[in-house]
Amino acid sequence: MNDTHAIALALLDRSIRQQRSFVNRWNQPKSPLLFELVRALDNLFVGDMMAPPSVELSETATRSIQSFGVNSALAMMVPDELRIEDFTLFPSRPQIQRQADNLLFHCGILQRALKCRHELFHDLLNPTVRNFKNQRDKAIGVLLELHPKSAEYRSERIAYRSREWLQDLQYQADKPMEEALEKEHYAILPELVKNVEKYQNWGIAYQTSREIDDYFLEWGRLYLRRMWGQDLVGLDDRIGPSRYNEYLGVLVGLAGRAQKHLCYAAILSRRHPELDHRNLLTTFAPYHDFLHSLAKHLDADQLQIQQICESLTLSPFNKATHTVSGDTAWAPLIRSSQAHIILPLFGLEHSPFRFLLRDLKANFASDWFSAANRRERRWQSELEDLFSSRRWRVAARGVNLKHDGRILTDIDFLVFDEQKNAALLFQLKWQDPVGLDDKAKSSAARNFEREGNRWVEATSRWLETYGPEELGTRTGTRLNSETGILLIVIGRYTGPLFSADGLDQRSCWTDWATFLQSISSGSLSSLDQLCQDLNRRQQAVADPSYDESYAFPIGKLTVAFGMSLQD
Repeated sequence: MNDTHAIALALLDRSIRQQRSFVNRWNQPKSPLLFELVRALDNLFVGDMMAPPSVELSETATRSIQSFGVNSALAMMVPDELRIEDFTLFPSRPQIQRQADNLLFHCGILQRALKCRHELFHDLLNPTVRNFKNQRDKAIGVLLELHPKSAEYRSERIAYRSREWLQDLQYQADKPMEEALEKEHYAILPELVKNVEKYQNWGIAYQTSREIDDYFLEWGRLYLRRMWGQDLVGLDDRIGPSRYNEYLGVLVGLAGRAQKHLCYAAILSRRHPELDHRNLLTTFAPYHDFLHSLAKHLDADQLQIQQICESLTLSPFNKATHTVSGDTAWAPLIRSSQAHIILPLFGLEHSPFRFLLRDLKANFASDWFSAANRRERRWQSELEDLFSSRRWRVAARGVNLKHDGRILTDIDFLVFDEQKNAALLFQLKWQDPVGLDDKAKSSAARNFEREGNRWVEATSRWLETYGPEELGTRTGTRLNSETGILLIVIGRYTGPLFSADGLDQRSCWTDWATFLQSISSGSLSSLDQLCQDLNRRQQAVADPSYDESYAFPIGKLTVAFGMSLQD
């Protein structure tokens, strides 16, 4: 570490301490403050559905910073214990809105600074430190500019783009169902309009029916199908008190309720544009009444619904699990007291599966790892379907590679192209989704690289000793001494994140979504062409056409990431 790195880390450490002390002043967990915070979160993440988003650069930058402050703010406002207290529904006013927004903003600055500090500490950034004159007040401050060391640092963009492609694919498959639901929407719209009205001249109140609830249940099911990461657990796997598909059934019910509420809020907002969106988006319910209503709608046992909802609810009992992580706590439900529950929209609109899966893993570790041991077989079945034509011969079960009676490594899947006399050997890495959690992301990336390199070395060494013919014997495929052997390491959700210099180039490296996109683009004319296309996609991250950049103040320090600021 050079002097500039040391100075930059010292500046960040001092500013982070000051910012953390400043943020802790908000640490007053009370139900009204928690409710107003959730209103702010719904406005931040869902408000654009009620009105066009602002194009003001300063407001866009502020909202971006606020989006990083979710966990820290919730950690302070969710109570440490459930109290016996009444819930007072009050109108959201500008003064308390500013307080909630400021809390999110300063928590977001703290998290941004911690993210930069983490990346700087791991030598992923080049720092520059200089004095800087603020154009607004002409004050002299310290500017810390941070630039990514290489384009490889941003290679996760490939996985993100490919995931978006998968979501678009699901969207196209669901188009007929969506069109049918839209047609039904026009039929029931007059009833929806009649059912909703103002509450006390500032809020929202509406009636519903079984038919309306069933209609929005289908919207909830459709909406959730497009979200990433839900296939981490098999539908029939039992985790805790229920099977995974039963958790998903309750999640669909919650998503349907959220879609219904959002629809009613939009209708009322169009009728009364003077109403504040924060008073329309977020609501609450008596806890046991909510469970009874949900169980009745889903035709399920109320005790089972309660047990399942515990894994979908942010509460004093699990807030450490969900808010310590750097990944956003997309909570479908939030418990405010013994008698009441808050019904947010932001978690259900973004990634409720990550919240559910994190909770299940934390609370039912034994069941979770049993399910993890079974998921490789599901992946192998998906690969079998991809290579199902008569041209391909596959070994769809793991095959151990032994030397002197000792297992060196294994092959998770093998496909043999008889026309081209080539075989592709797979190593499948099914790591948990990590989202925005930088520490988890770094750990997953380094494990992916270390374990993948170990597999490439062990497999290559075994092939040098025994050759393709012996591999064919062990896998039941007709490989011969002239068979060309290719290797591939695939991450289910994320491929290699950092410099390709650390990856063994005797193998192709990618993620599952990119693999599927490559095959869909027509690169399966040969296994060699498939690997070439995947390598090309991985190298495409060197394209600097889009680079992340942002700036934020933290105390007397201004941090500029991926950009240079002029006096």
